[in-house]
Amino acid sequence: MLARSRTPEITDRLHFSSEAGTFVVSSDDRGALQRLGSVLHAAFHNRALLEDHILNADRKFLPV
Repeated sequence: MLARSRTPEITDRLHFSSEAGTFVVSSDDRGALQRLGSVLHAAFHNRALLEDHILNADRKFLPV
């Protein structure tokens, strides 16, 4: 959800999956992975930004 909302230009190059309950992203495009990593890093180190991402997330991607 975060990737789709904040980096729509790279989501077609990212492959999302889950392994044993972990979040997994793979790609052949190193730049796309680095861009996603930057967005995630910023969100997880800035509580206000993370809250904004969660509050504005598409509800279909949030757990029930």
